Amino acid sequence: MSTDPRRPPDTAFWSRQYWLEHCEGYRASTRDGQIGFVEEVVRAPATEEPAALAIRRSAGDRGLVVVPIANVVELKPNTEEIALQAGPDVA
Repeated sequence: MSTDPRRPPDTAFWSRQYWLEHCEGYRASTRDGQIGFVEEVVRAPATEEPAALAIRRSAGDRGLVVVPIANVVELKPNTEEIALQAGPDVA
């Protein structure tokens, strides 16, 4: 668990929206395994709400992949993990 002093110990208090806005550094994976880490939350220009996640790949084809927020299937703040639905750019 992170020792970030800004994060309160009771993660259940905060909404999914809050955690999506603050998930930089979280480990990102699909059902096939880890793909990388969230490098940045990409916000929609009109609303400033999270629209996508920029994920830095950690193996194989290193680089940055942008995944729509709709592909987030599970968010685990306690372990700083995000599970993604696999798509054409996410392997």
